[in-house]
Amino acid sequence: MDMPQRNRTAFHEAGHVVVGLAVGYEVRRSWLVDERSGFTCFAELPPPSKEAQLAMLAAGFRAEGIALECSCVGSPQAFLRDVDDFLPLFEEGITPADLEAIGHDHDPARIAHLLKCCSRDEIEAALHRTVDNAQTILDRQWSDVEGIAAVLMSAGAWTPSQT
Repeated sequence: MDMPQRNRTAFHEAGHVVVGLAVGYEVRRSWLVDERSGFTCFAELPPPSKEAQLAMLAAGFRAEGIALECSCVGSPQAFLRDVDDFLPLFEEGITPADLEAIGHDHDPARIAHLLKCCSRDEIEAALHRTVDNAQTILDRQWSDVEGIAAVLMSAGAWTPSQT
């Protein structure tokens, strides 16, 4: 399925919202920054668990994959390729801001966040469990994802009061 980038971004953020809520996060707001990027703000609480955190993070790309009808988008293998790309850079002391400055194509903040809380082995082991968990939640609550994505596409922002 071909889809405009703004719509992909909306589904991505909606995936974070729905899975984040399902695993115990308090969502404050989600919005589209531009056609290619968005942001979901959670209350400043410690994450329920590392696996809950990974499921919430993996849910964005998995939601894109469902919307695009593409099983490869948001797979554990795709997610691990991102981690493997970034691991040597962060071990060398390159920061997310450095990567943003050179226009790196990945999401450095997401990967940096993961690498601060988990080792690569923990990420790999948990991803196989949590991507399945995120997929189950997204399948069960896909109408919620579609509703939040629709609000994001039309208004550019979503808050919990809009559900």
